[in-house]
Amino acid sequence: MFLTLTHKFIGALLLAVTTCCTAVFAISIFSMQAPLDDRLDDDIHRMQHIIDASNEVTFKRLEQIAALLAQNEELINAVKLFDHEQTSRMAAQAMQITSSDLITISDEHGMVIGRGHSKRWNDSIINQETVASALNNHPSTGIVFGTEMPFSLRATHPVVSDGKIVGTLSIGVDLAAPGYVDWLKSLSGMEIGIFKQDTCIMATAIKDGKRPLNEKLSPTELTKEVLQEGKTCFLDHNIFGIEYKAAYWPLRTADGKIAGLWFAGTPLNQLMKLEKEAITQSINLSVILLVVML
Repeated sequence: MFLTLTHKFIGALLLAVTTCCTAVFAISIFSMQAPLDDRLDDDIHRMQHIIDASNEVTFKRLEQIAALLAQNEELINAVKLFDHEQTSRMAAQAMQITSSDLITISDEHGMVIGRGHSKRWNDSIINQETVASALNNHPSTGIVFGTEMPFSLRATHPVVSDGKIVGTLSIGVDLAAPGYVDWLKSLSGMEIGIFKQDTCIMATAIKDGKRPLNEKLSPTELTKEVLQEGKTCFLDHNIFGIEYKAAYWPLRTADGKIAGLWFAGTPLNQLMKLEKEAITQSINLSVILLVVML
């Protein structure tokens, strides 16, 4: 009888301990799941703020450089004379000194006198938002859809002689260049992409030395919400066979129009890794409790 009661007591104790450890394990996994998901969401939101802040810093730098270059007397004289060779040479030199990707100089009608990044000239850029603003004596910055570059962060300043606007000087950074998106990735560790409408023009993701350029977005609901309605969308997305937890939000040009979208994403396998670590920790905790209680 005594042995029977002892066995029952031990059995009940083992059952209680096992139940307790199982409950600890289950609660730990459940409670860790939400923080892990929240962490990824927080990372994506943080990346959005980093991009916005980085762009503002870049705009400020470009604005200061444009203002300084536009006051150069040699440049002012070349603009007044519509001197293509001189303005092109000075623009190319200034690009090297300032580490910029483009410099465009126009006359008071928005006709290009010279570019530092291209041999093309004598074409009109009066429809570019920052140029139109500068010709109205309002220095301007913004993302511009250009004739030589799909998207660029740009600052444009009026070129003034004796109180009269004789032209404009634009300086910018190419958003479709690897250096810019790679720099943004280095700030956060997240993959970055830039889309012209629904087509990728630059991204940090690389496989076999290639980036996913010219790939189109799907589903159509995503492009509708971001490109037409101006919303931010969060969803899982496959790039080069890797699933990402990603965010897409509108890319707006200087006039406020939606011309494309930004992408920021974190591989889901990072979440799986964190979940596995959490499970291992929970198992270890349960085993320790089992040993202590016995």
